[in-house]
Amino acid sequence: MIDLARYLRDESPVADTAAAFPVREDELWAVWGTVVEAAVAGGDADRDRLVALLVALGPDGRSWFGAVMRESWDIYSPPGGDATEWARLNDFAARLTAAGIDYLTYAVWTLRDTLEEQETVPPELRPAVKPWFEHCGQLLHDACTAGEQRPYTTVGAVAAREGVTEPGFSLARWDFWRRRA
Repeated sequence: MIDLARYLRDESPVADTAAAFPVREDELWAVWGTVVEAAVAGGDADRDRLVALLVALGPDGRSWFGAVMRESWDIYSPPGGDATEWARLNDFAARLTAAGIDYLTYAVWTLRDTLEEQETVPPELRPAVKPWFEHCGQLLHDACTAGEQRPYTTVGAVAAREGVTEPGFSLARWDFWRRRA
């Protein structure tokens, strides 16, 4: 089994750690849960190392990771989750997206829930928005410019009242997010 604590202390190269991952699918759910927990509990350097590991594993090596991320999204998101942990999970997802592991739909979910649903943006939730612009600003803008559509990316009530009518990515939504962020 992988020793994430050792890996995060910079004692193990990415390739060695990737090679040590279990191949049994019945173990992967627990392993991925541990990776997400480490990303949420750790700092920027830890999240960077975990992103590097996931990139090194490649798509075939990340079996079930997306499902664990989706479940984690529900666990950590407000109102039930802690705002700091929620911001860290968003930071992890944004770093993954910037590295080519696409969680851009999660950006829409966070930006919608934080910026589009309430008249006043809850200050404790603002830190969850920042990493998407910091790590993926160009990707978000490009998706909005292209009018990219993704499932489950409906527009929030406040954004709709202000003229954002298209789900997915649009320049109107981009402008709304930038004004509210």
